[in-house]
Amino acid sequence: MFASTYQENIYKWVSEGSGNAVVNAKAGSGKTTTAINAVDRMNGDVLMLAFNKKIAVELQDRLV
Repeated sequence: MFASTYQENIYKWVSEGSGNAVVNAKAGSGKTTTAINAVDRMNGDVLMLAFNKKIAVELQDRLV
């Protein structure tokens, strides 16, 4: 899969950055996919939260 410049910047922050980050993007832009791919680049334990059950189930299915 090809990552956009924006996604690459997020992945770089995940690997090298510190503190907090905010991803502000429109619906359908790939935020969930980017977050899932970013989890693969993280060391240690990761907690992901969802605002509704549908998204929680989707994340669970895609991460496990």
